[in-house]
Amino acid sequence: MNLRPYQARAVESVSAQLAQRDDTLLVAPTGSGKSLLIAAVAEAERQRLARPINVLVGQHRGELARQNRERFERFNRGWATAAFDADTKRFARPQGFNGAATFAMVPTLCQPKALAQIPAFDLVLLDEAHHAPAPTWVRTIAAAREKNPALKLVGFTATPERGDGKALGSVFGSVAEQIGLGELIESGFLVPPRALAAEAELAGHLRSVSRSCGGRGDFDMTEVAKLIDQEPITNRVIDLWQEAAGSRRTIVFCSTVAHARHVAAAFKARGFASGVVTGEDEAAQRAGALRALARGEIQVIVNCMTLTEGFDEQSLGCVVILRPSAFRSLVIQIIGRGLRIVDPAIYPGLPVKRDCLI
Repeated sequence: MNLRPYQARAVESVSAQLAQRDDTLLVAPTGSGKSLLIAAVAEAERQRLARPINVLVGQHRGELARQNRERFERFNRGWATAAFDADTKRFARPQGFNGAATFAMVPTLCQPKALAQIPAFDLVLLDEAHHAPAPTWVRTIAAAREKNPALKLVGFTATPERGDGKALGSVFGSVAEQIGLGELIESGFLVPPRALAAEAELAGHLRSVSRSCGGRGDFDMTEVAKLIDQEPITNRVIDLWQEAAGSRRTIVFCSTVAHARHVAAAFKARGFASGVVTGEDEAAQRAGALRALARGEIQVIVNCMTLTEGFDEQSLGCVVILRPSAFRSLVIQIIGRGLRIVDPAIYPGLPVKRDCLI
């Protein structure tokens, strides 16, 4: 697995920062290959220190942990790896000259009993690092630093902004590199978005919807659903989608779980193969629906804040946004789900994707 030019540049920037300081942040948009960047930063640090190192890769979701571990093992042959999650609580140990990487679920690792058992890590890599100021992540970082005061910390995120206003500067003292979305589109590593809007009468106005965190957070999705989860609106959106998207594989973002189920049912009623994934579903159920999408068995996958982060599906050519957000960063994450180019070796039957319909 070879690094793209912007990835190699970013890894060099991180290494330069770690030679001077203990922590840094890498900002890279959705589709830039953060899993590969995580693997490459770990190997670069091993080479910089010229010895085996012990690495902790932290993330907040199981799908992210599995994806990061799979890419890491493909890029860093010979490293020992292990998972620390609700099912398998195990730390990897360095072997030979390569090193070890433990892929941990932060909500599991942050428990006092688990933190008391952590080994001394040389390097902690945090995926979706905009979560880092959260108390569970802060506790985990503090415990790792207590075991090794010389610990190096690197965060990876597409969106260095938080809805609660907490600054990432409380965790990371520098930004090593910021890869721009426009740069990746212009270089041909992502496709450009193309936006359309479905005109529909809402039951009210967003100005009337409450926001969390004393008005600084996002819209209350229960209130949003009262405006948007309406059969005429859903049907109008499907009309426009059917006219504009054609056979494109599509991901739909909804306001609530009930809204997602209603929209998925509406697509099915119109004769379009669709599936729905929510946080209420079992992991196996979610995985089955996503496999069906990847295989082309369904055309539309509908979700409620389940596939916003860490969902890597190149075949998506259309993103339907049926939920507003007060934050540009979240909207960019949602749109980014459809901007990946298609690898013909993985999807030999799909046509070349030249843009993503929003």
